Amino acid sequence: MIGKTVIGRSFQGCLNYNLSKVEKGYGEILECNGVRDFNRRSMIHDFVFRTKANPNLSRCVWHTSLSFQDNLSSHQMLEVAKHWMKGMGLDQTQYVIISHSDTDHPHIHIVANRINDEGKTISDSNNWRRSETLCRELVKKYQLTPVPNERNESKIKRNKLLGRDLLKTDINRVIRKVLSQSKNFEEFALGMHQLGFNCLVKFNPDQSIRGVSFERDGIKIKASDIHKFLSARNLAQIIELNRAKISNQQKNAETRILGSKQYINTRSNNKLSRSLDTTEEDEKRKGKKDIGWGI
Repeated sequence: MIGKTVIGRSFQGCLNYNLSKVEKGYGEILECNGVRDFNRRSMIHDFVFRTKANPNLSRCVWHTSLSFQDNLSSHQMLEVAKHWMKGMGLDQTQYVIISHSDTDHPHIHIVANRINDEGKTISDSNNWRRSETLCRELVKKYQLTPVPNERNESKIKRNKLLGRDLLKTDINRVIRKVLSQSKNFEEFALGMHQLGFNCLVKFNPDQSIRGVSFERDGIKIKASDIHKFLSARNLAQIIELNRAKISNQQKNAETRILGSKQYINTRSNNKLSRSLDTTEEDEKRKGKKDIGWGI
């Protein structure tokens, strides 16, 4: 679960972007408060009208996206969103929660008015840090897949990086994908090795993870030095959640297959039974006809 927030000026621009996808069939409005949701123009008008209560606040638009690695239902995403909003102090103001389905991972957008129901300004101070802490709490509460924060690689000029900085950037580009596909550290190490990184996993005597590091071209780096969220403990948690998720998916698939086989067998037995019944009736009718001919 990752949260990204932008504090902006224009409700019209923000809502045009989010609601256009709903109108095209790539999303839905999960919930709104204090605004009308039957058309775009009415919703924008309601948000903008409240800004007149505090004309000195130029950046009154709170826009946050929450994305998930897990396949959550609309109800589950809404529940997580409302807990996040309450933790950020956004539950007593105008807001709309919109889900989008135009990417590989489910995600929602929260658009809220920074002028609350009492006309007071909702603080955006340290919103990134507060959101990051809250996301970690919600990951544990709802047993979601924790995702390391990703640096904005598009702004990093790779050809100007050397040594450890280059290694950190290259690992950061691929580690999320490898993590999401690994259900144990052996698979994780193999996946990183196939991409050109030697992965060293150290264990404590009780087989708990002590540390994870990477090496390429003689340069070594600890996972936690790449990002603080890539500690051995967090990596172990991610991989354990992957293992449990894959195991549940396999069990569900086996249950569906077994159910299908039982259904097919039941239908086959029913058809066979009807066939035998029909054969017996045919024999009886044939016998009656034979007797009639004999007379």
